[in-house]
Amino acid sequence: MIKQLIKDVAIYGVASSIGKFIGLFLVPIYTRIFSPEEYGVIDLISTVVVLVSILGMAQLESSVSRYYYTAKEEHERRLYVSTAFWAIIGLSVFWTLGLVAVADHISQLLFKTIDYNKIIIVSAMIIPASNLYSYLSVVMRYLKKPLMYSVFVIVQMLASVGLSIWLVVYERLGIIGVFYGQLLGFIIGTVFQLFYLRFLLSFSFQMNMLRKFFRYGLPMVPAVAGGWANSYVSRFVIVGYLTLADVGIYTVALKIASVFQLIDNAFRMAWGPFMWENFEKENHRDIYRHIMKFISIFVFFIIGVFALFSKELLMLLTTPNYMKAASLTGMIAFSIGLTIISQIIGLGPGITKRTEFNTLIYFISVGANIACLLIMVPKIGLLAVPLSLLVGSTATVLLGWYNSERLYYIGFSKTFFFIAYMVTVLSVGISLVPETSIIAKLSAILLTTVIYSIMIFSGKEPVVRWKFIF
Repeated sequence: MIKQLIKDVAIYGVASSIGKFIGLFLVPIYTRIFSPEEYGVIDLISTVVVLVSILGMAQLESSVSRYYYTAKEEHERRLYVSTAFWAIIGLSVFWTLGLVAVADHISQLLFKTIDYNKIIIVSAMIIPASNLYSYLSVVMRYLKKPLMYSVFVIVQMLASVGLSIWLVVYERLGIIGVFYGQLLGFIIGTVFQLFYLRFLLSFSFQMNMLRKFFRYGLPMVPAVAGGWANSYVSRFVIVGYLTLADVGIYTVALKIASVFQLIDNAFRMAWGPFMWENFEKENHRDIYRHIMKFISIFVFFIIGVFALFSKELLMLLTTPNYMKAASLTGMIAFSIGLTIISQIIGLGPGITKRTEFNTLIYFISVGANIACLLIMVPKIGLLAVPLSLLVGSTATVLLGWYNSERLYYIGFSKTFFFIAYMVTVLSVGISLVPETSIIAKLSAILLTTVIYSIMIFSGKEPVVRWKFIF
């Protein structure tokens, strides 16, 4: 059973990794074709599409996942899947028509002109196709078909990217070519999925079942929308206080730093089984503490190196128009790294089944991020955006840590975390200094290596109960 789980995790991880690398592959192509302003237009329209897609899904995929395995008969499962399928089509078309109807207003609001209304209309057409594709991908996981899931994911990604590049580079359609390529890619991916899952879909629809789905799924929509706000509201703050070019520069920084999400995704899939597998062991607290030490060192060290050489990486992947992104990538990667750490030190709620504070912590962190954005962006400009993200991530870690230790004491060393955190801050800080020499960067890496080596070989961490003062 464990071997099968590891195999499935590896297959899902490969699909996710390919997706990230394909996204990174587009950076040197698009940055040589589009100006930062045009890149900003693409990102802002995509951001609106993501929000509308959330409304179109209404968390029906989560509702089906809740009830699918409780069904005792195959026809009941087909009814669950089909009911949600037709509901998603209806909701997605409704929200698509709504977005089309206000396309002129959206264009005027975001770009101070209606010239982008056609692009918004094309992007709106993506919503039904992408939502169906996403839903059928979830159904594929219900069926425990990780290999076919990965095949379809890769096919969809390659189709979207290939068609987008062809339409932009060879047909010279410009920005709208990106969205036409995405639309066609999702249509192709969805058609393949429909053919494969045809045995599970029918014209069946049950209103009572849909009401049950809504009762379960709709309360989760605000939390998902909050996640969207945390990830995307920065774009609107940037375009409100700064420029479209700054949106494009920030987007490029995000795409490059998102390579660290590969580590996050891989760890997220592997950590849960590992944690519960070792929970019954008498020394499970010692195991968790050691894992925290080594994972933290690995993640923080990689982030430090990445931050120090972010300028060189940007020179390799982009054009001089985007070099401003070099000062942003380190802090963004730092924020992603903290989400990995938070999974280790936030064990308490899962172990004790006391998850009610997680939502509160999440919204406090989102609030801290948005508050920092609104306060700092007008004063210090684009650098405030990743800094605000880092503040929010740090708040998530510290509050989650406090809550976890309160519920189920593990005894993670706050001294160790503080040292590792400050070492990473030092590396990110050095990356912000203009014209830092290669010698200085290599010296910083050497110093970091020495510090972490001492921490690793210093012996067992003392277990001391925390005293929190707030």
